Amino acid sequence: MSLKSIAFSAMAVLALSSSVVAADFELTQSVTVAPYDFKVDIVGIEPGMKAEAAMAVLGERKPDKEIRSSSARIGNRTVSSQSFDDLYYVWEREKEEINVYLTSPSTGNEVFAASRALDFWHDDKPDFGKTIAALVQKYGEPSAREEILPDPKYINKKSKSVTLMWYLGGEGKCELTQFDSMVGKLSTVCTETRHKTGPSVSDYAYTPRRAEEYANAATAGSDVVLVATMYNHDGSERISRMTTSFTDLKRRSLTVKADMAAIEAAQAEFDNIKVDAPDL
Repeated sequence: MSLKSIAFSAMAVLALSSSVVAADFELTQSVTVAPYDFKVDIVGIEPGMKAEAAMAVLGERKPDKEIRSSSARIGNRTVSSQSFDDLYYVWEREKEEINVYLTSPSTGNEVFAASRALDFWHDDKPDFGKTIAALVQKYGEPSAREEILPDPKYINKKSKSVTLMWYLGGEGKCELTQFDSMVGKLSTVCTETRHKTGPSVSDYAYTPRRAEEYANAATAGSDVVLVATMYNHDGSERISRMTTSFTDLKRRSLTVKADMAAIEAAQAEFDNIKVDAPDL
């Protein structure tokens, strides 16, 4: 059976509700991702960090803020796993937002992605050049860079953005084309920050429903993709908004393969149960 067909038969991650009963099968760690030979973090959140460690980092950074979370379980219409945390997030509206995304217990319930957004107002707007230099000092020279400058043809087009991309591990590249592109454009996995806010914050959470997408992304040529984008809207050299994110493509892909195997095994066990005929 193909990964795609397995993914759809698995019915993806099941949202928790009051009607959910005890787990039919227990997810345990069956895959260990070896430590990478590079270091990358966003405010101390690293790929492969355990859920409880990530929560502790957020708690230290935001001691007076509520750290919100969501949980999920994987399975199909017949069998489902125990619940596990899949997302932590904390917001200070118009200041700082941090999202942390977790794999299932199959790979240790570990961080596979994190994102951060910073908004700046008035005198606190940082300089483009100094911020870029600080990013390079922390993460090294970027693998790619894109600038979108104000266009003098349009009197109201004063916005500017600079995006830096790092392709870490693997072959050190990201050559994944857009799935629906006819012109060979690089996938947004390679070129855009993965930051969501508000009701859409959970859109990037781990789900076996995206098994084919995860498998494709893992062939891009890097283990972890890190992207930072800086914007302004007034044509100056000062930043009004900055977003940064990383995605562990390797860890996410290995997780979904392990989860599919666990669901199939639980389904097979269920199918082998023989129940006597009902009263007739």
